[in-house]
Amino acid sequence: RDRLFLKIFAITVIVGMFSLALAFIIIYMVRKTQRYRKYHIPANGSLNEQTKHLTNIPV
Repeated sequence: RDRLFLKIFAITVIVGMFSLALAFIIIYMVRKTQRYRKYHIPANGSLNEQTKHLTNIPV
């Protein structure tokens, strides 16, 4: 019984770590694309909308 609990705990910890790492990677990629767009697209209204839309992605 204790071993089963330990196994479940280990699995949840591993899954949690993976999901956290994935979330950080997604945030990093989003910020990278935002920075890229900021520098390479001429300043206009559509850019502002794009960056707003990107920051509203639920993690």
